[in-house]
This record gives sequence, C-alpha cells and structure tokens, in this order.
Amino acid sequence: MLRFQEIGGSLEATLSQGITKSLAERPSEFHLLPTASAWECLLCCWSDGVFLRELAHRFWKLSLQIIARYCTWIEEVWEEKWLSESSPFTNDTNLPPSEGTQSDRLLFLVYLHADIESFADKLKHFSAMTSTRLDGVSPQTCEKLYHSIEESKQQLSSRLPIVTQFILGEVSSQSLSQLRQVNDIPRLFRRTNRDIPTKPCPYVAAVLAPPLSFHKAYREVVGADQLQRWLTLIFSAITQQFYSSVNDVLTSVQKTEESLRRLKKVRDRLSTTTPSEGKGLGDDDKIRQQLVLDVQNFCEGVESVDVKKDDVDKLLELLNLVEAARSKSDLPKL
Repeated sequence: MLRFQEIGGSLEATLSQGITKSLAERPSEFHLLPTASAWECLLCCWSDGVFLRELAHRFWKLSLQIIARYCTWIEEVWEEKWLSESSPFTNDTNLPPSEGTQSDRLLFLVYLHADIESFADKLKHFSAMTSTRLDGVSPQTCEKLYHSIEESKQQLSSRLPIVTQFILGEVSSQSLSQLRQVNDIPRLFRRTNRDIPTKPCPYVAAVLAPPLSFHKAYREVVGADQLQRWLTLIFSAITQQFYSSVNDVLTSVQKTEESLRRLKKVRDRLSTTTPSEGKGLGDDDKIRQQLVLDVQNFCEGVESVDVKKDDVDKLLELLNLVEAARSKSDLPKL
C-alpha cells in the first residue's frame, strides 16, 4: 500500500505545480514534466524492487489510474488561466524562438500535443514491457489486461483533436483580427485620386505573419506531416473569413457602381452638354485591383510554406472571385 501511495503522490505533486512549471528538464523523452512524471510512475510500477508478483492485479490497476489521471490533467489545463506578462514558461532558453508572435499557451499546446502522441506511442509496447512480470497468468487474463491498456491509449489519443483545435484557434485568431482591414479598402480609393495600386496592402503581411511564424518556430518540434496538416487547417480558417470579407467588399462596390451609373444617366439626360467620357480607371476598378494584389500575395504566402493552394478551403474560390471581378472591369491582367 505504501508503494502505491508513493507513486500516486509523486505524480499528483507534479500535476499540481501549474502550467508555468510544467516544462521538462532537458534531456527528456517528453517536453512537459507532467508527461515525463506520468511515464516514470508507470515504469516504476513494474520495476525491480517495487513490483510484487502477488500484487500484479493491483499494479495493473494503478497503471490504468496513472493514465486516467494524466488524461484528466490534460482536460484541467485547458481551463487554466494564462498570465501574459513575465511568464517563466517562455523565458526558458530551451524553447524554440517565438519571435514575439506566439503565446505561452500556444507553445504549451504544441508541446502537449507532441507529448500525448509520444506517450500513446509508448503504450503500444506496454504489453512487451510487462510480459515477463505476468508469467503464470492465463492468456485470457493477459488479453483482458492488454485490452484495458489499449482502451486507455485510445482515451489518451482522443484528446489530440481537441488540442489541435486549441492550437489552430491560437494561431488563426491572430490573423482573423487583421482581416477587418479588408473593409477599409474602398475608403482608400473613393474620391482620393490615388494612383492605380501596384502592391498589396500591409494587412496581408500581418495576416500571414502568425502562420508563417508558427511554421518557423515549431518545424523542429513536430513532424513535417503534422505541421503541414495544421498549417492547411489554419490557412483554411483564415481563407474562409478572407473570402467572406472580399465578397462583401466586391458586392458593395458593385452596388455603389450601379447606383452611380444610374445617377450619371439621369444627370446626362438633364444636361445640355455632351456627356463626358471616362478618364482612366475609376475608383471601383482600383479597389478591385487592390483586392487582386492582396489575394495573390496571400496565396504566395500560403505556398511559401509548401501548403498546396488546392488543399486550402476556399482559396481557389477566392482567387476566382477577384479574377472574375477584374475581368468585368477595365483592368488589364497582371
């Protein structure tokens, strides 16, 4: 009984330290101390000097409880508050560069995702680790025991999609807030006599910065395939909102253009002078041109991290949207 209390107490002490003290010391198989502690406690149950053959069933139960407690801790940290100032978590010199754009919470979530995957992968070999301790146990009983570990592994892995959603939200939310500037584009050109735009607006770089920085900061932490999946989902969330904003602007421009055209016809009918010819590109065409430049630059940013534009939701539709708007105007192709 004392052994069980020592193992359980050791894990609980680690889990209760809080997120900011959860970074594992290097070198370690895991990024987070709670993960490393849970795995060490699991190994301790079956180690020489601790494991007792006559209490095998009790040690197996404790193993399942350790995994279950780790799963519960994962859910608990989702609700924890994060302090934005003077966090010891990101002050650690072993952390990848965040370049001021990645939050403490994002860093923790990426590490948590990596740890869950590693922990679950190690559980695949748990039966081989414990087989020598279960000599004399019937095959039927062993099968049930190993099945219980497999169920625990599945419970642990089921946390991964939720952690992924938190990661995507942390990155994409920084970009989505910048997309409000799309609605300001008409004001840049209406009755301002500005030249025809030749470069994208600064907001595009601001939209791209979080996912591009995320790619740079964490490409050494997670596998290339996982990072590409995350980036594809992040860009999809951004592009969906980008499409909606651009579509709203183009719809508004078209309505304004039609209204001005009707007003011009009325004025021309009432005027005794010859109707004036249009001089150069109008404000609406400049707005369309700016949107084309912005969307093309955004697409280039997506492809710069090897994400295929075909895989990003709404990106092809967004490109077609601005190209179609330009084809109906007097704008030349870029």
